[in-house]
Amino acid sequence: MRGLRVSQEDESSSGTDMLQPLLTPQGLARYVRRVPRELTAWYRNLSRTSKKTIWYVTLAHLVALTLVILITPTRIGQWFNAFGIKLRGMGVGGMFLLGLMVVLSSHPPLIGFSGSMTLIGFTWGVWPGFAIASTSCLLGAAISFLSVRRFFLSWVQKRSNDKWDAFGRVMREKGLPLVIMIRYCPVPWALSNGLFASVESVKFWHYMVATLCLQPRLFIPVFIGSRLNSLTDENATHDPLRTWLNILTIALSFSFSLGTGYWIYRLTLEQMRKMDREGGMEGELAAEALEEGEFMGPYEDDEEDEPLTARPGSKPFRPNGGVLRRVSSSGESV
Repeated sequence: MRGLRVSQEDESSSGTDMLQPLLTPQGLARYVRRVPRELTAWYRNLSRTSKKTIWYVTLAHLVALTLVILITPTRIGQWFNAFGIKLRGMGVGGMFLLGLMVVLSSHPPLIGFSGSMTLIGFTWGVWPGFAIASTSCLLGAAISFLSVRRFFLSWVQKRSNDKWDAFGRVMREKGLPLVIMIRYCPVPWALSNGLFASVESVKFWHYMVATLCLQPRLFIPVFIGSRLNSLTDENATHDPLRTWLNILTIALSFSFSLGTGYWIYRLTLEQMRKMDREGGMEGELAAEALEEGEFMGPYEDDEEDEPLTARPGSKPFRPNGGVLRRVSSSGESV
């Protein structure tokens, strides 16, 4: 009973520690000041391919922003408004076309999922836009999972590493709750679908339940699209207050989505590392697999040197002061 009581107290204190930054203004201020340092450390821990992916995505956004500035937001808004009117005029065909865009962008390595969801909200509004988006994303997630599991699982397994294997074992041990938490982490949609499909311990029904639980968050891009439509509608009254309220609503919705995603991401890492404190040996490796973005570029060139991973407070063992190299099945250093 005493051991159970201590365990419950540890779990309660862990939950309180995670919520502490949100309870007081001073704690919130400290948390906000700590975020840049944590993001910097997270970026440094990323694999080389993951860093390249981030820079490619950043460059794509900068190019898009430059085009918006050059073409002007007004002309872009008019074009999208005319495009939305054409899609609405297609009726069921327009719904099917937008739904197909969501389904296709759900499969890795394709992109455009969030843009497709926003376009649905822009064209059809909150309703029936959310019904179209929700149905399409569930269908796209299912097709993506089954296709990766059926055609690419063996390819992924051949390129797995210790961290990835530990991640799979932790997913098996924690089950559905951890799948839901990782689903809420700020991971690109198509990549997260591939992530779950490549972990053999993740059951299909766990994956679909987690996707269903994610629907409230997926409502946000649809809602933002509906607000963007209000800003570009030529027939709407040009009320400055109404315009700024729409902009404020969009900004708050986007910030809420990022904030909750980051907080759940931190909580997920904490739950993984908690397994080590409880006597397990896989939690730290699994957390590193998620933290270092193994799923974004998980299986880099086998000739790349890997330093041994050290736990906090411990000194890693490095033969001859060097690095740990992978050894092939034939015993040769690679």
